[in-house]
Amino acid sequence: MIVTLLTDYGRADDFVGVCHGVMRSIEPDLRIIDITHGIDRYAVREGALVLRNTLPFMPVGVHMAVVDPQVGTERRAIALRTGDGRTAVHLFVSGRGSPDCARADNAPPRPRSDRELLAILQRFGGTSPAIMQRPELIAALLPSLRSDLALVEAYAVDPGDRVTCPITAFGGADDVSYSGSLRSWKDFTRGRFRVCIFPGGHFYFSPAAEALAGEIVGDLHAAVDMRAPGARLQP
Repeated sequence: MIVTLLTDYGRADDFVGVCHGVMRSIEPDLRIIDITHGIDRYAVREGALVLRNTLPFMPVGVHMAVVDPQVGTERRAIALRTGDGRTAVHLFVSGRGSPDCARADNAPPRPRSDRELLAILQRFGGTSPAIMQRPELIAALLPSLRSDLALVEAYAVDPGDRVTCPITAFGGADDVSYSGSLRSWKDFTRGRFRVCIFPGGHFYFSPAAEALAGEIVGDLHAAVDMRAPGARLQP
């Protein structure tokens, strides 16, 4: 199996190495292609353009892109399909209900105030206290977070749109805000669906990285096997 990585992690810390280590510890024969980890921090548009330009040259496999202003914000889910009609073999979602559960009115999103953005960060608890206590860091973070929220909250899904690939929804048992809405993804696919709950809150994946990666690899193996010629659905 081949996995490509595109992130805004940079190379100055251990993030990329940890990603490699976790994936290879689960799948020792995995081949990993680092497209780039030099996307500017929080530059979602730049990441999307680089992904569009490079994917046509990549082999068939799993393509993972992570460019994110801040984990744990109230954002609506976005699923992508390539321009030539290829679709994902499996969709993984986490800690959030499907677009069908999102607000249905057509009003443009209201810009969030600094106080509202800080409340979001504090409620989910995923931002380091060292950052929350540094006004200059918060002042640099909030504009990107505000723009990100405005972009994704304006995203809309046609009522009849459904994906054809299987969906796995992950969540934390103590994430009372969103884990209860994970089952709404069942109505968003024409394929198979399952929910996988881990101990913990919205950031359940921090202590459960290896177990989470194992679930993802298992689902991807099943999805690729089902696309093989002559494959049959197991009862």
